[in-house]
Amino acid sequence: MNTMIKEILEKDLKNAIQKGWSHEKNVIRQLYVRINKFEKENDIIVTEEVLLGLISKELKEVYATAEHAKGNLAIACEDQILYLMKFDIYRPKAMNVKEIEDYLLDVLDTSGMERSMKSMKYLITIFKERNPGQDMKIVSGIIKKVLTS
Repeated sequence: MNTMIKEILEKDLKNAIQKGWSHEKNVIRQLYVRINKFEKENDIIVTEEVLLGLISKELKEVYATAEHAKGNLAIACEDQILYLMKFDIYRPKAMNVKEIEDYLLDVLDTSGMERSMKSMKYLITIFKERNPGQDMKIVSGIIKKVLTS
């Protein structure tokens, strides 16, 4: 494991244990195990650039599984991605209007939600959770536009 990643994980794990943050402690431990397993299976050293892609790929595979199997696995992957976003290299980039519209239309299509203002609160919640770091005033305006068009 890359020494910078290892040092960060160890420091954050120690901090989580000292402060009694059981959820963050579990997320860091799961991430640590996942990295070690991937390195042993593929005989490589995971770098910062590889790490998020590794977890994102697993998350996509989890979403492709049967509905009943998604729950805990998807949450574990999403929690690890959110943990990694504390670091500059993993911070999400601002989405442009077209990307936001496409994302919202995809959520509406896959969820089967009706296109009405009743869906606004749900879409805002989903968007905040899955796309942190976006200007929610802009996103709210785009959601209104998508729902009323």
